[in-house]
Amino acid sequence: MKKIAFLVACISLALCALAQTQQGYVRTIGKPGKKGVALSGVTVRAKGNHNAVVSKSNGRFSMKMKGLKNGDAYSLQQVQKNGYELNDAGTIGRQYAFSATVPLTIVMVSTAQLQAEKQRIENNAYAVAEKNYKAKMAKLEKQLNENTITAEEYRAALQELQDSFEKYQSLIESTPLLRMVNWKKPTH
Repeated sequence: MKKIAFLVACISLALCALAQTQQGYVRTIGKPGKKGVALSGVTVRAKGNHNAVVSKSNGRFSMKMKGLKNGDAYSLQQVQKNGYELNDAGTIGRQYAFSATVPLTIVMVSTAQLQAEKQRIENNAYAVAEKNYKAKMAKLEKQLNENTITAEEYRAALQELQDSFEKYQSLIESTPLLRMVNWKKPTH
């Protein structure tokens, strides 16, 4: 009888410890048609928790959450890995509901991948602006050659077009990521 009571006590103690453990999974952001991959070596710390945990090679981690029961609120204080950042900056400080059975999923993105994607978007925007600039220049030159506008109207429209493009270029140059690229004003 003592053995059964001891066994029940041990199982109860193990279940209590398990009930205070938040499971989690860290992965990279996916691409269209592809799911993200597990991310190891990510440091995760809950607010008020002195010990951080590190995700394993399968992206999984377990955090001991003292005094919490299912449904209690907690928040994260730190999620960090060199070369990566959180896909959603609101992850830190957001209230999560503790669950002994439902894992917390954290999504991160490679800083290099993020910068490459931003660069691609910005390059496309610049290419469109340059194409529009050239099309408007061609239209102005055609109007001038066909005498549908005066030389004075041409100069004013050209100045307005160049001012507009320079404002756009100034906006590009004020963006830190774009300062890495050597942007050139189109010539006419």
